[in-house]
Amino acid sequence: MDFSRSFPHKDGRNSDKINVDVTDLLNRDVVPLQSATSHAFLHRQIILVTGAAGSIGSELCRQLLEYEPALVIALDTNETGLFDLAESVRSHPRSHHLQLQIGDITDAFRMESLFARKRPCIIFHAAAYKHVPLLEMYPDQAIRTNALGTYHLCRLAQKYEVERFVFISTDKAANPISIMGATKKFGEMVIQSLARQEYHETCFCAVRFGNVIGSRGSVVPIFKQQIENGGPVTVTDPQATRYFMTIPEACDLTILSAALAEAGKIYLLDMGKPVRIIDLARKMIHLYSAETERLIDIVYTGLRPGERLHETLTATHEQLKPTSQGKIFCVTCSDVVPDSRTIAQWVKRLDSYLLTEDNEKLRQHVFDIVLQPDLITVP
Repeated sequence: MDFSRSFPHKDGRNSDKINVDVTDLLNRDVVPLQSATSHAFLHRQIILVTGAAGSIGSELCRQLLEYEPALVIALDTNETGLFDLAESVRSHPRSHHLQLQIGDITDAFRMESLFARKRPCIIFHAAAYKHVPLLEMYPDQAIRTNALGTYHLCRLAQKYEVERFVFISTDKAANPISIMGATKKFGEMVIQSLARQEYHETCFCAVRFGNVIGSRGSVVPIFKQQIENGGPVTVTDPQATRYFMTIPEACDLTILSAALAEAGKIYLLDMGKPVRIIDLARKMIHLYSAETERLIDIVYTGLRPGERLHETLTATHEQLKPTSQGKIFCVTCSDVVPDSRTIAQWVKRLDSYLLTEDNEKLRQHVFDIVLQPDLITVP
């Protein structure tokens, strides 16, 4: 990732052009995950990418074209983002293998029609609402898209005998305290439950991301904009830490996990040690301004709703096990996975709460499900 450009100082002077390598911000080497296994697996396949206009989804589509698939179906509600994706691959020799689809994963009729017509073999499910504090205000939207949308997409994958389904989750699903994390944890539980159904053809798995450095709405572009504007740079708490990965790492992990997947497994990249956000801010100020940190102030704003001081990669009942790919781990869980009937009943109940527009009841129920599933009675 190249952050090279000139930034104005407060006094109007321009700094020299500064080259910033992403590893300067990560405090570790970028993990290469390309594999010949991935090429053999993806070659000449029909692939569906949901959330294809997002930072991850769009890069995933671009990378997938390199594996010579029969077709990459890029699905999103964001028409401008899809247009930008198409423009970004216009000169690619396989750009004609990219097909744009404007659509919403919660639109049951639209999704059924898409599956019936296109018959995807592999699905990378990246569509989701992701901004933690905002979703605390709109739990109904988070549940409708992240939880129920994922469930119904999985059931379509089973119905149309999709070969592989990769669900993109987050470290916020481990011991979740936010509605975003809880809905992603629900998605993981769906994946694990459906993977137990031996009579279905689809292999379901998930990948957990840390914070994806450079993605839209993430801390690095926000800091970058604040520095360009002369500050201040806003940090929630001087002790706050996060795990970081690059967009290419996130896409490589997703693709390789699909190729190597065992049903019901959750995969995670070795992201090294967590990074203190204040250290990241100071480093960016230094690298971008080429001056002392005193020129740009840092302001502490406090943790926002749904945020926590430190993220964790695994829940209290989970452990990390190595895989054949040295930098990829598998999350193992000692909890009993709910069966598909139980999941279906939870979905039915959440649907009924959505109709009442009772956000507090919705929030409480989804947290009851993901934190204390054994206490939820199913008629």
